[in-house]
Amino acid sequence: MTYFETNYEKMDQASAQIQAISKTIDTELDTLRRKLQSMTWDGQDREAYNQHQAAWDSAVADMNALLNEIGGGVGIARQNYITTEMNNARVWR
Repeated sequence: MTYFETNYEKMDQASAQIQAISKTIDTELDTLRRKLQSMTWDGQDREAYNQHQAAWDSAVADMNALLNEIGGGVGIARQNYITTEMNNARVWR
């Protein structure tokens, strides 16, 4: 028989930490983007920068969306464990 145990408090902490990291990434990238916007480039340099920045923004948005999903998923898993444990306990009453 396989035995499985989970720690709800640690799952809460992990979920919160993952979501906090995602917010920190957003904040840092917004700061960097504002600093870069103050720089001026002309012609092909500007076009090349804009293309690379658009690709970067898209990749970071995808990464952050995934990070948020993971954080939310950990929270959902925690709740599912609690619900299952409560339902299993009711069987024995």
